[in-house]
Amino acid sequence: PPSKFFEISSIKYFLAQDVDEDGIALLYAGPVWDYDCSLGNVDRSVRNPEGMLICYSNRVYDPDSGNTAFENRWFPQLCRHEAFMNEVEEQYQNRVAPAVKEMVADQIDEYCLEIAKAVKMDQHRWRGEPMNMTSIYRETLEEHRDYIKEFLQKRIEFLDTVWIDKADYCTVCLWTEYGSRNFFYSVERGKTLERLPNYEESFNGLVFAGWYYDEAYTQPFDLDSRVLILGSFPSVKSRKVEFYYGNKQNRFWEVISSYFGEKVPQSTEEKRGFLIERKIALWDIVTECEIIGSQDSTIKNFKVANLKTLLQNSKVGYIILNGGKAFSVFSANYADIGIPYEKLPSTSPANTRFNVKEWHDALSRAFGRA
Repeated sequence: PPSKFFEISSIKYFLAQDVDEDGIALLYAGPVWDYDCSLGNVDRSVRNPEGMLICYSNRVYDPDSGNTAFENRWFPQLCRHEAFMNEVEEQYQNRVAPAVKEMVADQIDEYCLEIAKAVKMDQHRWRGEPMNMTSIYRETLEEHRDYIKEFLQKRIEFLDTVWIDKADYCTVCLWTEYGSRNFFYSVERGKTLERLPNYEESFNGLVFAGWYYDEAYTQPFDLDSRVLILGSFPSVKSRKVEFYYGNKQNRFWEVISSYFGEKVPQSTEEKRGFLIERKIALWDIVTECEIIGSQDSTIKNFKVANLKTLLQNSKVGYIILNGGKAFSVFSANYADIGIPYEKLPSTSPANTRFNVKEWHDALSRAFGRA
């Protein structure tokens, strides 16, 4: 299937046995009921449209009892049968892929027109209700539509490499102490993960914010960049979209694009392309911390990014600190880094004294000296 559903456990499908006209016993299964997860609408690795997350045993850890249980033992075994996999490939090429492509091209738009009034009624009824932090939330129907279309399009592109191009993928699992919140990634055999995931979730009153990783083994930005802009720590919304300045009210992308006279990039891919083309690197001075929401003032017990090791191998010639917290942490640890740097007012929507001219002037200095 095109879905990214991985919780195929004993409570989420049914099995039934029947006999065909020739007297051969057939086993029927389905349907899975958790359709939100199946379309990436959850704040876990399911949200990544790439990956084969239904082809393995799922280990579930119960933190209360300390026991580990295994579910879905039969499905991985089924995937090892050549006849079954041949049927999957045929069904995908002849039925699933064409149907999903048609859905992305026309049917999703048509469905959105049908439910537009119902969506407005839902928004009126549930406005102000707290959102489930594990859900992928969008403000408007159009944003939901674009998210699902992009997810399905990328999902089909990935599945084409699996079922048509016959690429060989391995599943990499990162276990957390809560088994239902594990991370699963598909990596082509012979290659490695580019980086560990970013993740934020509330669980039993605790906040698990981000994975700490050693910068000596990762490359967080393009080393050909000329200017490095450092923030403090990603906001809640940035952690959810897994890219910098994800809050639409943050002024950052508008300020940067206006300086270069370009349209504001919208998707993560557009933003990455913009940064690479303009030789701008983004990162955060804090890699791990305790924080309440997105409030810099609550940051404590933090770890500082290893800038020296990284910058030695880069072309960065100027550093901009986005806000007071980024500047205070940076200056306390890297005042002697040997690269010109300056503090600018935060682009956060909470900063009422923001001045776009200060940023434009600083960018001129940065690119003039870098």
